[in-house]
Amino acid sequence: MRRTIPLILGAAMVLWFAVPAGATPPVITEEQFEYAEPTPWGASCEGFEIMFTASAHHLWMDFYDSDGNLTLTTLHFSFRGTLYNSEDLSKHVPYDGRGYWTWADRGVDTYRYTATIDGKRVQMLVGQDRYDFESGTVFIHGLWDRNLPLVCEALS
Repeated sequence: MRRTIPLILGAAMVLWFAVPAGATPPVITEEQFEYAEPTPWGASCEGFEIMFTASAHHLWMDFYDSDGNLTLTTLHFSFRGTLYNSEDLSKHVPYDGRGYWTWADRGVDTYRYTATIDGKRVQMLVGQDRYDFESGTVFIHGLWDRNLPLVCEALS
């Protein structure tokens, strides 16, 4: 308990000083999505397409300056669902993920998607994308579909 009180006080102080006096509070919007029917996931394995179902939650925060101009948008997202073999829907694995996106003069996506195969959590997509809207350049850092062969094997 002695360690908890300083941590709580420290966090409160950070939050107190994080928003300048007179700053406009963010506009917060929450969304819930349900993908109840198997839908194409955007990847395929030999002989079948990967399908998914999911329940997703989005928390948008729009920040404005004192003149009412949008200065920053953030999105926190999370989802939980199932990946399927398009040719045999009885073949499936649990799937979930979370991430954080920000947009200002540059966009940044940070994400982590995982699947559960044979009781073990397997990272599917992990990384960060950076978008420079002025030049149209995209910088990708991370591991894309690193364990897709494991998912294909589990769904075969």
